[in-house]
Amino acid sequence: MRKKLILVLALITVLIPAVFAAPTNIDFWYGMTGPDGAYIKSIVDAFTAANPDVTVTANAYAWATLWTKLDAAYAAGNPPQAIAFHVQEVAPYNSKGMLEPIGDKLKQLGFNKDIYLPSMVESGQINGEQYSLPIDVHPIAMYYNVDLFKAAGLDPNKPPKTYDELVSAAKKMTKADKSLFGVGLEQKNDIQFYGFMSFFYQWGGKLVSDDYKKALFDGEPARKTLAQLHDLIWKYKVTPLGEEDARGDFKNRTNAIVFSGPWDNALQGGFPSVQGLHYKTAPVPLFGTTPATWKSSHQVAVIKQRDQSKVTAAVRFVKFASENSIIWNQSGMVPVLKAAATDSRLAPLKEYSRGFMESLSFAKFMPLLPKGWEELFEASPDRPIMKAIQSYLMVENPDANAILKDANDNLNRILARYYK
Repeated sequence: MRKKLILVLALITVLIPAVFAAPTNIDFWYGMTGPDGAYIKSIVDAFTAANPDVTVTANAYAWATLWTKLDAAYAAGNPPQAIAFHVQEVAPYNSKGMLEPIGDKLKQLGFNKDIYLPSMVESGQINGEQYSLPIDVHPIAMYYNVDLFKAAGLDPNKPPKTYDELVSAAKKMTKADKSLFGVGLEQKNDIQFYGFMSFFYQWGGKLVSDDYKKALFDGEPARKTLAQLHDLIWKYKVTPLGEEDARGDFKNRTNAIVFSGPWDNALQGGFPSVQGLHYKTAPVPLFGTTPATWKSSHQVAVIKQRDQSKVTAAVRFVKFASENSIIWNQSGMVPVLKAAATDSRLAPLKEYSRGFMESLSFAKFMPLLPKGWEELFEASPDRPIMKAIQSYLMVENPDANAILKDANDNLNRILARYYK
């Protein structure tokens, strides 16, 4: 009897701490501060409901703020455990030694790459090691207003597929009183950068040499692309000069076509939420010789920690977020999971997503440099390529040689600081 009592007490001693142990808390930082942030929060809620032993404190920051806070927190020894960012940020943060390699831990958790579309998992790898997992892919495609097409006698089931067809359709929809333009093209904000890169790639454009030591921007692909975009504004007059919010103009029906990403398909706050706006999507028209379009991807990763229990919890969260990213894809972002094709939650977006899905086979990531990426290629007005685009498009007779040389020289100066 006494032995049985001792055994019972021993079991109680072991089990009570396990039952009442405090959950592991991890911090998760991300930059989705718009309406799409609600879907990220839904992933967090779903994870904590399924994993009561882990709590996730989620914090959204504007992207520029996020990078500053992340670097400072890591230097101070108290960074978040998990982060959502873009595929182009994986290599730079890994080069700083900040990312936890997660391949082995994912295997221990039964990770199955076969549930993903081809090449999606590999987008988070560096030299064969997994550092992040995708939750979407987002190429640039063409949005067009069905009603405005019909009003101009155009068939909305036959959107323009070439530059010449785009110009022809845009002319038919543009009104002399400037109340409606055929093509929306931002000249002062980041969206036009993504459109430019799409058409630049179609001409065979390459930004840097394979060893990252030489800028290649000053060439025919950039010249041809800039000239074509410039003609939309100045020659054909189907695009308003100085347009700052092409997507807002699309919502207001003051332009008929806009080049943008799937974020505008968000069920909350995107184009589908605009009453009476009937639109479709298609791949961007062929400006050059080979189909291509810009793309990026949101990824989730684990920041290096001393506390391995937090690392393990963070890997579990990252795995869950990626494997359940259909929740996030309701924001309009293109799915990376095979199951998304038949998931009823994405049914309202199926028609709107057609142009993006058809673009995946020829969509291209920008160079994923380990150092200097933000200074080189961020879509900000003070970066070399953005400055060149704006300088070229905003004047009637731009000096192409001077503009492209200046941009290329600035790119080379940045590359020289990082790649000897």
